[in-house]
Amino acid sequence: GKHEKAAKSLSRLRRLDVDHPALVEELAEVRANHEYEMSLGKASYVDIVRGTVGKRLATGCLLQALQQLTGVNFIFYYGTSFFNNAGIENPFIVSVITGVVNVASTVPGLYLVEKWGRRPLLLFGAVGMFVCQYIVAIAGTVDPDNTATNKVLIAFVCIYIFFFASSW
Repeated sequence: GKHEKAAKSLSRLRRLDVDHPALVEELAEVRANHEYEMSLGKASYVDIVRGTVGKRLATGCLLQALQQLTGVNFIFYYGTSFFNNAGIENPFIVSVITGVVNVASTVPGLYLVEKWGRRPLLLFGAVGMFVCQYIVAIAGTVDPDNTATNKVLIAFVCIYIFFFASSW
């Protein structure tokens, strides 16, 4: 349709003359790609949610939503305050340790996703995270002022982050 306008816009963007060979070649490529896409037929946004594409889209969106609900963001954003309120000495150091565990635990996840597959790895991580959260809740409720309890809390928060980073 508007080939002259496209040439003028691209010329201004590339800072080249409208007749420059590189510009003419790029315009021809854009036109060819456009014609190819038009030859594929009509499509609408409704096609995104139909059939297997819709199922894959829903699965991806649901996983991203569940990832936000796992609670790991709480550890990373409010970990220092949480550890401080739990009576742990040097809560900032513990937060740094959780960050290091997060980064280091990504590597096993890269291997395990190829070895086990995505679904088994995701379920493995979810179960591990559940158990760790349960133990952290028990430890924080039973005897929050005990030094041994605080060490258990730190250990299982780190294990929780391992499960998260290696699977989700």
